[in-house]
Amino acid sequence: MNRQYTVFSLLLLAILVSACQQKEKQNLSQFIADAARMKATEIEPLPNIKPVETYAYSAQEFADPFNVENLKPTQVASTRSGVGPDTNRRREPLENYPLDSLSMVGTLFRENERRAILKTPEGAVQTAVVGNYLGQNYGKIISIDENEIVVKEQVLNSAGTWVGRDASIKADQ
Repeated sequence: MNRQYTVFSLLLLAILVSACQQKEKQNLSQFIADAARMKATEIEPLPNIKPVETYAYSAQEFADPFNVENLKPTQVASTRSGVGPDTNRRREPLENYPLDSLSMVGTLFRENERRAILKTPEGAVQTAVVGNYLGQNYGKIISIDENEIVVKEQVLNSAGTWVGRDASIKADQ
């Protein structure tokens, strides 16, 4: 009986498999017929590329503006001449920040001395008086007002000499 059951199961399985193959074959034939009826769309041709005109640089006798040597200062004024900043002095804490990152939050008046209250980018608060240095360009505080701190900075110009530049920090409103 067991053998008959096995033969019957194999025969039934063969019938089912052949029936599935007929169904898949019909689906494949239908797909091929549909694909043959569809018309392929035309691909638009590429645009004509215009050739680029070459440009001949005719200013060889002039200095090359992109030369690395033009970016270096030709000479730097000596700090001993009194023109440049004093690089031998001890740097103050407010010189670690760019001038535009410091904000003035107030002033204090104590015995004929004005102190500016400055806030650093980290949120720390420090005070400064006239003569203190701040900013990364050797800035020295010239005057403190209720609404503004005037700073004189020392920067190198393109010729490599130290030049004084006025800057200010206005009080937050």
